[in-house]
Amino acid sequence: MSVSEKTALKLEKFRKFMLKKGYNYLTVYYDGCGDSGECYEMEGHKSSTMPEEHAAEQASRSQWNNSTGEFEKVSEEEAYSKCNYDQYDVLKSIKQYNKENKENVDEWTLIDCIEYDFCNGEGGQGRLVFDLKKGVFIVFGEQNYQSCSYTLEKHKINGESEIINRDDQMPQA
Repeated sequence: MSVSEKTALKLEKFRKFMLKKGYNYLTVYYDGCGDSGECYEMEGHKSSTMPEEHAAEQASRSQWNNSTGEFEKVSEEEAYSKCNYDQYDVLKSIKQYNKENKENVDEWTLIDCIEYDFCNGEGGQGRLVFDLKKGVFIVFGEQNYQSCSYTLEKHKINGESEIINRDDQMPQA
């Protein structure tokens, strides 16, 4: 994975900082299509083994109030309390790192290192794992492409019908 020298230096300092915090892996899930993409809160893993894939989690920074009929902001701590992978502690560490180093590292700093386009066209999805001990990114990514699979029933004028199965093809006129 090729990143600019400036980004590489920034991430090397960040990597060392997060290792001192006890993390071995950082994970960011991402997805996109059309012409936009998004990523989810950075996860921290202190285990010595590669984190397993799971559903991406997003901290909900607001909640519905039935009394007022409006969304209301919730504190960061409350928003992250439903997350299961140390996202809140990672967020606090990132804020500390950014303040101490006058940097702006976040999930997107890691996601911007992905070299394939997961945002445009049919898009893609996956997860990026930053192995802090080895200093490498491992991308488990997928690019989407349009396909269709269906069963088409054609009715003939004489009342007979026939079933035609086609995979990954558009119907023939």
